[in-house]
Amino acid sequence: MDDIIGIYQRLIENFFSEKICNDTNAIVFFQGFSDGFYQALSISAIPHFCNKHFESNILFCDIDNAHLIQHFITSSGCVWGFYEELIALATSLNDFSIGNKKVFVVKNNLYEDYYPITVPYDIDTLSKIYEDDSSNIENERIVLFYSAYKSIDDVPYFSYVNKHYQIDITIEVEELGFFEVSADNEVTEIIWDKTIITNHDLPSIKFDLIQGKLSERIYVVKCLSNELSEEIMVLNGFSKHFKVLFELDRVSPEVDLRLSNKYINFLKKYWGDDAEFYSLLFYKEPAYDNQTHELSQGFLISNIIEQCETAMMPDSRKYSDLIVTAPTGAGKSLFFQIPAIYLHEKYKVITIVICPLVALMNDQIKELHEKGVGYATFINSEIT
Repeated sequence: MDDIIGIYQRLIENFFSEKICNDTNAIVFFQGFSDGFYQALSISAIPHFCNKHFESNILFCDIDNAHLIQHFITSSGCVWGFYEELIALATSLNDFSIGNKKVFVVKNNLYEDYYPITVPYDIDTLSKIYEDDSSNIENERIVLFYSAYKSIDDVPYFSYVNKHYQIDITIEVEELGFFEVSADNEVTEIIWDKTIITNHDLPSIKFDLIQGKLSERIYVVKCLSNELSEEIMVLNGFSKHFKVLFELDRVSPEVDLRLSNKYINFLKKYWGDDAEFYSLLFYKEPAYDNQTHELSQGFLISNIIEQCETAMMPDSRKYSDLIVTAPTGAGKSLFFQIPAIYLHEKYKVITIVICPLVALMNDQIKELHEKGVGYATFINSEIT
């Protein structure tokens, strides 16, 4: 742990000297970092705005709002705080200009949206709070700080309740990523063991990395041509301090085509020899902009089947849920019909499709029977 603390100390020192002027009257709130990072931050030359020392991320349940407001107003110079403290301040103080400070929010840009955070709850309790509709979630203070939760390899990851926007605190906040982007591969002069991974493996590998548990290894990340480039460059900016390198192994257009046509035989068998998958426009990042790119129906079907087969493996937790939105006429029915046919014929498993329209159920089952899929059926209110 001493090595990781030392690395974090150097990175923190460089960050403040390059990005934050130390003699500015400023407060820097850090969002989503590891316990080791906060240990290093606590022993740095930059004081916490409440003049406290921390060995880990602050526990939301230990935050005293009134105490925070006093120190937010009276602290001077360049100080730091936890983003959880900013959230608590914003619930009681809707005008941050009273502090007469420049406010920065610095994010752990090794992650996006969800961060591994220490909380005083086990996985079962968190699941009840966030996933059990019968639980009284309003009475749990944790939801004031973290809007959503998921578990990856038994580690809790949280999405923050973001409160640093002008509508919440009246002032403009400068938002920064902490880790630098690295485009070079300077550490590749040494030959290390290579491990081939997918993007589904990245969260657990990042978790080990931020705790200083990895060294002298190259991870080759298999991905689509338009995925992960910036994320990998940020990772390498940090991982090079541990002699760890991430490389992208992009899927070539030929492989893309193979994935798109991997299950074409099932389409032709039941939909006719002339049937082909066609491409649809999908949003790249619908939460952020309206940029689109083309994806083949067959490519989506290949990904759906891959996740289903991964989920069927013993003790597998590395599958992903898939959500697809597409307009009427886009052939969405194929996205579950062909995977269902394939999975039944290969594994004898059952696919359950939730459909709100009885008439649509009847039509689809009739069409599947006409195509020779005799094992398709439905259950609805017309059955007594």
